[in-house]
Amino acid sequence: MRLHNQKLITIERKKYKNENSETIRKNYYHFNLNPENYFFVLNNFLKSNLEREIKGFLLILKAICFNNTNTYSSTRRIKGGLNKSELSRLIGMNIKTIEKYLDISEKLDEIEIIDNQIVIKNNCFPLRVKEHGSKLENRKTEIINTIQEICNKYNAIMPLVSGEVLDRILLYYPLLEDSIERTNDNNLIKQCSFRYILNERLKKSLPKQFNTEYILKVLNISKPEKKEITNYKFILD
Repeated sequence: MRLHNQKLITIERKKYKNENSETIRKNYYHFNLNPENYFFVLNNFLKSNLEREIKGFLLILKAICFNNTNTYSSTRRIKGGLNKSELSRLIGMNIKTIEKYLDISEKLDEIEIIDNQIVIKNNCFPLRVKEHGSKLENRKTEIINTIQEICNKYNAIMPLVSGEVLDRILLYYPLLEDSIERTNDNNLIKQCSFRYILNERLKKSLPKQFNTEYILKVLNISKPEKKEITNYKFILD
């Protein structure tokens, strides 16, 4: 019933007669294919040799990551680092247990803690957005996938790509990559392809703290204006 109450499934109740004219009642459960918040997990994750507690902890972390990323970030820093009290309130787990699981996960190379962020490194959490949406949605997909490909290439951690940063990049690189490639115009590719230009400017290596500010800097794109941060409350039962 919890899944039904959270609108993750719908229940269809049906009655029918069997061979003995007895009334049979059956429930059919249909998953909501377009929920407000969701993420993908590959089956390999469930089959892996990770301890059950660590699997559960990683799933909880993934659930509070920013949309379309594997990154959780504290809204308030403690001495410039991760705010474990805030994380404790958010996921309903005591700080001692959180510290234990963070330590184990780091040693297993499942996560990395950088400044006030936790980044999930396990590759069983693919990043996806709609594949058959509008041109705008497809272009955002291409931009995020391009950054992810570069991170994989240099063994770097995928940075948080906010909506404001995406919109900023779109102003400078609005054209879909396949549209550019179909022209067979090398000059157009060199001038308008986000994928080509970013790869060209990041040929050698990436800094340890690879972030979207760095991407904007190498592309000569001005930073988006800062907006007020809205705090959201999560209720876990």
